[in-house]
Amino acid sequence: MITKKNNDFIDSADEFDALLDEFINEQMKDSEFCEKRPNSTTNDILDDYEFVPYTSRGTTYSIPKCYKNMSWMTDGEIFFSLSVDNADSRNIPYDTTTFFTSGTLKNKKLKIMLRHILPDNSDDSLVLALYKEGTPEPLAVRPISTTDIYAELPIEIECSTDAYTFGNYFMLLCGTGKANDRNSYDTMGDNIRCSFSILKQGESGKSAGIRSIALKKKDNGHKEPTSGTVTLEIAFDSKQTQSEIFTFLCTSGNRMSMCAPIKYRPRNPNTKKIKANLTSEYIWMKDTYHIFSLHNGEPFYKATFSYDGTTFTLLEAKNIDKQSHEYLFMKHLIEGEHERTWNDLSRMPGLSKCKTSIISNLKQFIANSIRDKHGFRTIYSPCNYIVDFRDKKFLECFVKLATPHNSFKEGDCAEFIEPKYTSDPYEGLNEFIRSCSRDAIVLYNVGALLTPNGGNVLGHLEKWISEDDTRTLILCGTESECRTVIATAPFMQKAFPKENIVKREHFTLPEQVHYMQKLFERYDYFMREESEVALVRLMTTARDSGDAARWRTEELDRLFKESIYKRIIDRLTESEDTKTDNKKELLSILPGDLDIKFDSNAASEFEVSMSELNEMVGLGNLKGHFTQMFNYMRMEEKRRELGLACKEQTAHHMIFTGNPGTGKTTVAEYIGKIFHSLGLLSKGEVIRTERTKLVGRFIGETERNMQRILEQARGNVLFIDEAYTLCDTAEDRKDFGSHVIDALLTVLAQPNPDMLVIMAGYKHEMDKMMNVNIGLEGRFPHKFHFEDYTADELMQIATTTLAKSEYALEADAHDLLLEGIIETCANKDSHFSNARWILQTVSNGILPAMSTRIMSSASVLDRETLTTIKAEDVAAALDEFKYVPAKSIPHRNRIGFAV
Repeated sequence: MITKKNNDFIDSADEFDALLDEFINEQMKDSEFCEKRPNSTTNDILDDYEFVPYTSRGTTYSIPKCYKNMSWMTDGEIFFSLSVDNADSRNIPYDTTTFFTSGTLKNKKLKIMLRHILPDNSDDSLVLALYKEGTPEPLAVRPISTTDIYAELPIEIECSTDAYTFGNYFMLLCGTGKANDRNSYDTMGDNIRCSFSILKQGESGKSAGIRSIALKKKDNGHKEPTSGTVTLEIAFDSKQTQSEIFTFLCTSGNRMSMCAPIKYRPRNPNTKKIKANLTSEYIWMKDTYHIFSLHNGEPFYKATFSYDGTTFTLLEAKNIDKQSHEYLFMKHLIEGEHERTWNDLSRMPGLSKCKTSIISNLKQFIANSIRDKHGFRTIYSPCNYIVDFRDKKFLECFVKLATPHNSFKEGDCAEFIEPKYTSDPYEGLNEFIRSCSRDAIVLYNVGALLTPNGGNVLGHLEKWISEDDTRTLILCGTESECRTVIATAPFMQKAFPKENIVKREHFTLPEQVHYMQKLFERYDYFMREESEVALVRLMTTARDSGDAARWRTEELDRLFKESIYKRIIDRLTESEDTKTDNKKELLSILPGDLDIKFDSNAASEFEVSMSELNEMVGLGNLKGHFTQMFNYMRMEEKRRELGLACKEQTAHHMIFTGNPGTGKTTVAEYIGKIFHSLGLLSKGEVIRTERTKLVGRFIGETERNMQRILEQARGNVLFIDEAYTLCDTAEDRKDFGSHVIDALLTVLAQPNPDMLVIMAGYKHEMDKMMNVNIGLEGRFPHKFHFEDYTADELMQIATTTLAKSEYALEADAHDLLLEGIIETCANKDSHFSNARWILQTVSNGILPAMSTRIMSSASVLDRETLTTIKAEDVAAALDEFKYVPAKSIPHRNRIGFAV
């Protein structure tokens, strides 16, 4: 019967509903058969739950029964994360994960978090139960609401009783019902089971003394290196029990992880010898390898081996001192919370010095982490860096391992220097800085900070850094560019230690081979053992020939796309069965695909580039200057390799003067290749531009154009044709062309900017420009004048061009063409286009005239007819392309403010 407790009348339907709910709840409490709903406010009060028996692995466990069975669905994969004693949490995979801690478990805390699981109904709830294997009753039971999961709140369990001892545990996620996706976790009924172990941390060198250690390569019939499994054999001084866990990791000489950490638990008690298979996805190259060993999570042993391609030879074996860098490296980067980040970084080629630096700084990094966890102020040396390349994946790893931050935000200096027309002209910059209170800042297009507006941006950055010494600023650009920026701001000079520079080094032979392996995987190709052998031979031959000594990602990508991939295409299309469905055949790299010849006696890239330059017609004095300059650079490079005193590398910007068609652009292309071969340019291509592509029509447009073109020119030759049109009078400041000069000066001032700027134009006008802009004159150490071609040289260009296409001039035609060239040279002026004119005369005049004559006649089209040029063909071309001197230079239209 439903009544008010004071026997008053029920006034409304709402009041009736409330009383009805109260009545039902009281009745449910009195029922001995009903399921008991979890009390969301209880902790370890197990009486609030009804339990059902479930037998698993020889033990009958009491499992909490939820108030009702829910239908839950997963969003992707379910993840359990667990931390022990306030350490950083680790994801528990589908197999057992082991945690190590010192002392006892009593009074420590377990923090558990669930991710990627969604309820069908927001009113649903789950129950998490913690068990120790072999103990029927749960150690703790916790209700989990949808709010907890959406907010990703950790579930804390205090190890307050003696029941928490070292051993094997598991968690049950109860109430999931028939979940749509179980992943690969174990289950107990309709409950998801996640297992883990907590063991006592071993003591270095005491718990597991090693008497001998050896590495043995699987005999696969190949003497050369291949990937696959090597066997680690260890003999201990004493017997090891099944409660011990050993972790082994193998790294190459440059700290690259050859395989994932291997965990080994003895299969039977009283074990004194163990064998563990180290399976590498990379080829085992001739190199030095380190085996790092941990016992119950405690680093205790390191062994170093050399590998000659067939046999591993032990070089050194020693116990690990707790004060050493090796101990910290093993403790925090191999097995610890940064394992995954370090593994990603270790596999990036060309970063040996960076990896060594991170390991060397681990002591300070760990000390500050400990102070931070206990709420004490951390003490940092300046942690601001210059990164001399752009790679987001690298930055993600580097920031976590080398700075006090776990994330970073990217900013573009070119955007920050452009004031916004609002009450706060630097609103975008200020908003960006405000959003970076907990992140490192990575800045691109650093050269923009050298412009007049860049000083305001530097002022904001100074304030941001000075407010907190744990903040990190990373300048991403060439070292020369970044050093120039730092030199303009005193606070930057203190904030950026000289040693905080990260550069990509030239790849070692193993790094080149391993990069190619990953490149094949990226395109879904796999390699057989004989193909791996062929790859090592290919890259070894390439280095021995001198071609691959400087190869990095760009050159290796080109090798695949331009050589290896073409061979794969030829193999597949030449096959009798071009429609094969054999995936192995379609996706395999075969030895024949890697059969690319590198001649050790072939000319080097430098010699090839110089030969191309020397083959140009004329330019005798110019070639002599270039040969002398390049020979000096090569000598300095060799001295540097031998450790001899050398001059600091300087910029080699050039001025080319001369009339049109004298070869300035062509020479620039060869110089780009030569500088690349000498290691002075990272790419060596030519970015050609001129006034119309640089100077904008509106305020700020020129600066944006310059930032874009300078970004394209990084690592290349920036060739500015008719450069005198940018600024040729002292009163030219109101023309936007002067802004181009201002932007260029920031690059020209850098000692080694990974860019070669070449300005070209008429001699008189270029001299006038240099006299007007005194600051420009000293920025161009090399000035070359291109003389007009003589009549004989133009004739040589014509005959060489025709011969390459298998054409020949009859005697009369030869004489007539030479006569026409001599006449043209006699009447030419400074606007005569030299080689361009003769090439147009040949391609657009002589050959079309020849085709008209042949195709309109009834003569036999034999080889002689199709290759012989007659006098009438030349006459028609000279008539059409007769040069007429220009009267004057047309006045250029100004862009910008009128004077």
